[in-house]
Amino acid sequence: MKVLLITFQFPPERTGNAPLLGELCEDLAAAGHEITVLAGPVHHSFRFVPREYRRGIISRERRHGAFVIRANAPLTADMWTNKLIGFVHFPTAVVILGCLMKRRHVILCPSPPLWLGLAASLVSALKQCPYVYVVQDLWPSAPVRLGLWRNRLLIKFFSWMERWVYARAAQVIVVADTMRRDVRAAGAPDDKISTIENWIDTSFIRPLSKDNGFRRQVAADGDSVILYSGNMGHSHAVDIVIQAARLLSDRPNVRFVLVGEGTRKPGLEQMAKDLGLNNVVFLPLQPRERLPEVMAAADISLVPLRRGLSTASLPSKIYTIMASGRPMVATLDRDEAAWRLVEKARCGLLVEPEDPKALASAIVRLLTEPGLARELGENGRRHAELHCGRASSTGAYGGVLRAAVMARLRMR
Repeated sequence: MKVLLITFQFPPERTGNAPLLGELCEDLAAAGHEITVLAGPVHHSFRFVPREYRRGIISRERRHGAFVIRANAPLTADMWTNKLIGFVHFPTAVVILGCLMKRRHVILCPSPPLWLGLAASLVSALKQCPYVYVVQDLWPSAPVRLGLWRNRLLIKFFSWMERWVYARAAQVIVVADTMRRDVRAAGAPDDKISTIENWIDTSFIRPLSKDNGFRRQVAADGDSVILYSGNMGHSHAVDIVIQAARLLSDRPNVRFVLVGEGTRKPGLEQMAKDLGLNNVVFLPLQPRERLPEVMAAADISLVPLRRGLSTASLPSKIYTIMASGRPMVATLDRDEAAWRLVEKARCGLLVEPEDPKALASAIVRLLTEPGLARELGENGRRHAELHCGRASSTGAYGGVLRAAVMARLRMR
């Protein structure tokens, strides 16, 4: 098959689902498929855009077994401005470039944002090839539950767009069974919906010694490291982590290490400074090759989602933490997909979202019960090895793409 992948983020980006998409392309290419990627500008994972992505409107490269065409954009020093530019510029570029390219057998488009699915549907119609839409996060549910969208007309418009994208997709992939109900409610028939969970490369992320260079960089001998690694945007309640750090500031050997970038990071750094916290360390997002060392440095890893968000998404960092063999404390909505995953794997402690006291108490429990912490970490690693394999998930993607192509051929 000739596959066109349309995505905002693709390696060298290191956040979101970019690493997963790189691995998916590698495995699809290894299976004999020809992969072309239309990707957005590189800036999410970097404070400064790499030089090679600052030249020209379009850049081309071979990466992860795919031919990557990147629609670069004029970026500024302000992250919010860059997001706004990207949200308008890239979907427009997708429609133009997609129409100029030779027709592919099938288009694959992961969310978010929702309007990228709209762009994929337009290219699909113009080039007469099916598209498969991947629901990583439910839109507009996620921004509505965050309180970012309150305008009724805006919500109504994006609800219409959601129905449009689902209705015209040849297949819809969701990353958790609990998302099927929302996708069905938005108009996608059940026989078009497939559940394929995200995966983790357990040969790359694996239990390593805590005594490594990264840990020595962030903590002294005898310290306990509480790690958050990931995006610092509106979805992740890193401010609650800082409040928990304040509650535990009387424990001199507990270090909160916050690794990543995001629109809220400057405000979070200022918050920790205003509170006079000496037990919180901020670091930039680390190179991808250093991720196993970063995860291994943790005594406890954190998954702090805001209330209402785990009903609309399933954070991939849960899989990364499980594979690292470390216990987690996760603030998730009860009985939703992410909560059920942690509960099923018995890999961490679950607390209600946005409750710094409960978060601090769970951290203290794991610090004072090392046997429990070790057991949870081992459980997570075992679950990742048995149920979250890369080969089975990427192979399932290949099956859905083939089904979309065959369905289109039968219609002719």
